[in-house]
Amino acid sequence: MIEHNIKEGMSITFEKEIRERDTIGDYGSNSLDYLMSTPSLMAILISASAKLLNPLVPEGSVTVGGSVELRHEQPTLLGEKVWMVVTVKEVNGDRISLEFVANDKSGVIAKGKHERFVVKGEDVLDAAYKRLGVEQ
Repeated sequence: MIEHNIKEGMSITFEKEIRERDTIGDYGSNSLDYLMSTPSLMAILISASAKLLNPLVPEGSVTVGGSVELRHEQPTLLGEKVWMVVTVKEVNGDRISLEFVANDKSGVIAKGKHERFVVKGEDVLDAAYKRLGVEQ
């Protein structure tokens, strides 16, 4: 286990204005190119989670995603602001369980769970190279 300073109850609020690159049109649905995409919600979740957790792990370590359960419940228009609250729900050694809720000015647009793991960055790279049979 990697020692870290992540505690249950910690949270972050992450805000983002929806731009063209965040819309469904970027994923091939041009008829809805003015709506926020689900992959953009996931990107906000990953950014917010990393911003919350990575400063709390030792140098050379990072947190990496393990799973996401996301319910995209309401559409959000291009140009609107979205804010996501990500909260640490459980810390079990190197496994960090998070919950999140995303809102726009009209209310909840998405919610779910996210699991991250504290790892040594070099170990993850070594595993990827080894898996592909590539020497470093």
